[in-house]
Amino acid sequence: MVSKPAFPGFVVNYILPVIGMFNPGVKDMYSMIKWIKTVVYKSRNTQKQKELFSDLPKVEEAVRRYCKDNKLV
Repeated sequence: MVSKPAFPGFVVNYILPVIGMFNPGVKDMYSMIKWIKTVVYKSRNTQKQKELFSDLPKVEEAVRRYCKDNKLV
C-alpha cells in the first residue's frame, strides 16, 4: 500500500498560496499543510505516550479493527 498526497505538489506549492491571498479558508489550509510537512508535531521521545496509551496500533491493525467494528469484513 502506497500513500499518495491529496493534492498534487504544484497545487500546494503554487496555486494554494495565490488563492489564499483572497480566501482566508484556503490560506489556513495552506498554513496547516506547511506545518504538517515540517513534522514538528511528532514527538521524538514516545516513552510518555507509551506510558499513557500503551503501544499504538499499526495502520493495518487500525484499519482492520475499523472494518471489523463497522461490519465491512
